[in-house]
Amino acid sequence: MKRKSTVYGLLGAIGLVVGLSAINPAVLDESKKNDKIAVSVVSYDKAKKSDNLNAATGGAFTATSQAIESYASENVTLSEGKKINKSRNRKAVVTSKPTATPKPREQIVKIAKSYKGKITYLWGGKPSDAQILGKNQPKELDCSGFIQFVYSKYKKKRISELGSTIAIAGLPKIKKSELKVGDIGLRNGTGSIYFDADGKSYSEPQFAEEANDKKIEKFDKKIDINKKKKSSAKKKIKNKTKKIEEIKDKKDVLKKNKKEILSTSIDVDEVEDTSDDITDDEKKQEDTEIKKDEQSKEMEKNTAELKKCDMEITNIKSDVKKLSENIKKIDKQLKKLKKLKKKYNTDIEKSIDHVGIYCGKNKVGKMVWCHCSSSKGGVVYEATDIFTHYYSSESCITK
Repeated sequence: MKRKSTVYGLLGAIGLVVGLSAINPAVLDESKKNDKIAVSVVSYDKAKKSDNLNAATGGAFTATSQAIESYASENVTLSEGKKINKSRNRKAVVTSKPTATPKPREQIVKIAKSYKGKITYLWGGKPSDAQILGKNQPKELDCSGFIQFVYSKYKKKRISELGSTIAIAGLPKIKKSELKVGDIGLRNGTGSIYFDADGKSYSEPQFAEEANDKKIEKFDKKIDINKKKKSSAKKKIKNKTKKIEEIKDKKDVLKKNKKEILSTSIDVDEVEDTSDDITDDEKKQEDTEIKKDEQSKEMEKNTAELKKCDMEITNIKSDVKKLSENIKKIDKQLKKLKKLKKKYNTDIEKSIDHVGIYCGKNKVGKMVWCHCSSSKGGVVYEATDIFTHYYSSESCITK
């Protein structure tokens, strides 16, 4: 009797498992499915009531019974063998997947696009540290200022490599086919360059202006020095001219003296008689010769003085001539310096570049960029082909 009960119980359990596995909810209608479930559960219930399970079948029966109990409790309840009430919700439970964090490059593009129409263009406009940290939003930026703001906002620190278009041109250059979203494009590939009057290039206009101002200062100093030299030369010429006039006056005196000497005739009777013998002709003749000799010497002295005055005048005139020539040279130099100074007073030359963030391609395969445009009033998101030089932003993202 015990063996029969064991066999019946085991067969009932196996029947239940086979019956359940044969049920196909997509094929069976509700009534047939409920009948099979009811029969299987009844068989299981009868088998469970048997207390004569041996050790060999107990483990298998226990595992089977646990599975059946779980299924029955979740899916059906018996009510006097007539009706089965279903408790399972047959609708599939849709579990919402957590939103994936955008990749860094996608985040860069997302940040850039979020400022479309919110930031206007201002030449030279750069983001402040407070704006980079998100404490307030910039209202005006230029093209490179916008690029720096977007990447720095993502990194939460200022990225100096993006401070100007010329700095951006120093990033690793890539081919058009190598572009990834978040990379950077330039219009002419040199960055905005500003030239001073000597043609030397600078990344910022104020540097070129400062270079010109320094040149102007040097020219002003040279002009001032040359003006002082000219003034000094003029003063020397005036003094030398005055000296010539003084020498000429001296010459006039010497010439007058010369005439007087020449006009004076020595008479023997006028010669002072110093001897006791007045009638001594020899003595008179001797005195006359002495007087003539003194007159001759005075004449020679006068002539020598006149020659000296003439030489002085000649030398002074030569000096005046040299000074006058020097003044002419100074005038030429001043004219040249003033002309050069005028050159450095002119406006600096500009080679303005433009920069944008690559955002991928649109449906028709055109390249789409986000950039802060002066001609369009601020940040725009558009398909355009103005960017022809491309640079990898990888270092700006991963640093």
